[in-house]
Amino acid sequence: MCIDGLYPDQPIDEEHIRVTTEDENQGTKRRRAAVAREQQTTYEFSRTPIFPGAKCSRLSYTLLILNLHARFGCSNKCISGIFRLLAEKVLPEGRDVPNSRPEAKRVLKAVGMDYEMIHACENDCILYRGEYRDLMSCSICETSRYRADTQGETIPRKKVKNIDIYLKPLVEELQQVWTGVDDVYDGRTERIGRDRWFTLKGVLLWTMYDYPGFAQVSGFQTSRYATCPTCGPALPVARSSHLSKQVYMSYSTYIPLDDPLCGTGAERNIVEPPIPLDMHLWAQRWKDVEAGHIPIEKAGLKRWSILHRLPYWKDLLIQHLLDPMHIEANVTKSLIKRIFGEKDGKPARRACEEFGVHPDQWIQVSDRDIESLPPAPWILTTEERKICRQRISEI
Repeated sequence: MCIDGLYPDQPIDEEHIRVTTEDENQGTKRRRAAVAREQQTTYEFSRTPIFPGAKCSRLSYTLLILNLHARFGCSNKCISGIFRLLAEKVLPEGRDVPNSRPEAKRVLKAVGMDYEMIHACENDCILYRGEYRDLMSCSICETSRYRADTQGETIPRKKVKNIDIYLKPLVEELQQVWTGVDDVYDGRTERIGRDRWFTLKGVLLWTMYDYPGFAQVSGFQTSRYATCPTCGPALPVARSSHLSKQVYMSYSTYIPLDDPLCGTGAERNIVEPPIPLDMHLWAQRWKDVEAGHIPIEKAGLKRWSILHRLPYWKDLLIQHLLDPMHIEANVTKSLIKRIFGEKDGKPARRACEEFGVHPDQWIQVSDRDIESLPPAPWILTTEERKICRQRISEI
């Protein structure tokens, strides 16, 4: 399309276009030169030994000591003393190592591994960054930014109430990576003659954590009502007065009707599984919560996660993965307690009677008003428990 046709009354300022293009090219050259210098510095620090014949480079030496600083909680003065001791008393002549923690930080900054320390409100209201950088107290709860001197008193760790505040810097960087980061240097393409400079783009495919972490990051409710992110409010749940907790019924909903595990006769479960909820349906449900049409305690959502600010997040088929390590341990422990009879008792039997299931396991009352528990078929005998313990010990 011709520009003259769009703006017939405005002549094209070719000189302005040329100067603007030259300025943009100069800016690109400066950025690329800075990246190339950083790349060269990283290469030199990672290849240069701390002294002739050493197996440790200057960069790896610095990272190893700073890693000890982070792992064991050494003070800044202590780690500076370690740097000075190694540089002056231990390493031979011709060494090229930092003499203090500030010098080590400058080494990391030269290779692009520096970081920014951000203060946070004690009540997880805000991060002191951007427009809040210079505040001395929280603009929401008015809590002081700095804690009074505790004179060596140990401050207990608190549970984070709103993790979205701490995920905000990460989400902003992910949004930038999704849009594209220009002038990224690739030092491995010289051999095949390709351009070293390219635009980097990336996406966050999924997150991984245990089940409590899933609730904290995703915003889904994992206790009380509507605790399944797939079923949502269609999950059959009831409150047991004898167990003092929620009980999830119709646990064989997703089992095919022709499967023997589905039950037979009166115990046969003919409830069809609910329609799985995707992120578009959850988004509409959260709008209903904000409008007051649905109470939040029965919505299945505690909040709308900050990860939904990513433009592609709602379209991902798999957003969250559960770490199987803790889940396998908890399920195995629960199963062992179940078959060993540790979870069996009068409250569990009364709960069966409360919901009208397993009538053969209800509490039986004799003529003398003595209550007895019928033997449960899933509980192992004493001999079977010995065999089970022996097999488990051999794993």
